[in-house]
Amino acid sequence: MNKRKTFTSQFQREAVRLMESSDKPATDGARQLGVRRNQLYKWKEQLDKKWDKEWGLLLFRDFLYRLVDTTAKKWGAELFGTNGKK
Repeated sequence: MNKRKTFTSQFQREAVRLMESSDKPATDGARQLGVRRNQLYKWKEQLDKKWDKEWGLLLFRDFLYRLVDTTAKKWGAELFGTNGKK
């Protein structure tokens, strides 16, 4: 009975990076790394989804910070007669 191989996330990221930066077909790279070609594509898909999610959260956080900052300055001007300045 074959046991499944487990690979660290660092190995997976490096394997995907090598696949994307290589001029050789993914099949050759997979063979050198001892994994299946489709596994490289699955790892790439997972990393892309993770990246999109993290990037989206960072953009949303930045948007909220700017929204809160702008709103606070506006309210400060209305409530305290300031122009957003201290």
